[in-house]
Amino acid sequence: MTRSLKLPPALVRCAQLILACGKGEPQVEIAKRLGVSKMTVSKWRQRFHHPG
Repeated sequence: MTRSLKLPPALVRCAQLILACGKGEPQVEIAKRLGVSKMTVSKWRQRFHHPG
């Protein structure tokens, strides 16, 4: 899924972001590598840790 060429890019980016958060990568590094803001990483990290 994280390397899919058929899925929407936003969905692929979210999958990559969630996997990186799950591995415990620093927020700043994730944001820089994926080209998103630290706030976006923080939002997805909270969603990942607090399902529902």
